[in-house]
Amino acid sequence: MVGQDPDNVPRMAVTGTFESILPNRVSWYFDLHGPSIHVDSACSSSLLALDLACQALRNGEASFDHRANGYARGEGVTALVIKPLSDAVRDGDMIRAVIRSTSSNQDGHTPGLTQPSPQAQEDLIRQVYKKANLPLDVTRYLEAHGTGTPVGDPIEMKAIGKVFRTSRSPEDPLYVYVKE
Repeated sequence: MVGQDPDNVPRMAVTGTFESILPNRVSWYFDLHGPSIHVDSACSSSLLALDLACQALRNGEASFDHRANGYARGEGVTALVIKPLSDAVRDGDMIRAVIRSTSSNQDGHTPGLTQPSPQAQEDLIRQVYKKANLPLDVTRYLEAHGTGTPVGDPIEMKAIGKVFRTSRSPEDPLYVYVKE
């Protein structure tokens, strides 16, 4: 479409070519209201979606639908059921985990578009712990992104090491896991 004269592009072409239209079409069809967004941030899409969902719950912008009556099919999809802790306790739900804080950021300008920023990663870790009001020394296990690239992995490990170094000792190590 970019190479065409705008006057020759079909009037409704946008609704069939923009990825952002897919969630809007679902919202339109089911008469859903509220935010309708397409989350695509490469490897971090699922965690960014979780961050956005947690923010919506904390801000009272979303809740469970009492009419829930089925499941959604997907390819490579993970579904998490999240709700405010007070609601889960009130409803007698089995609580598997408590999300104390979420956050996201962007690297900004780095030597390469896909090269992570160690400072941005350090800042993000510290920000999440500060928002959760958690000291760094309570963490025993951390799941890292682990891109598997010669540039990304050392940068991530350096950032993790720099943040947690002062709160650890050889007798009390931080266990780090990376995706397979």
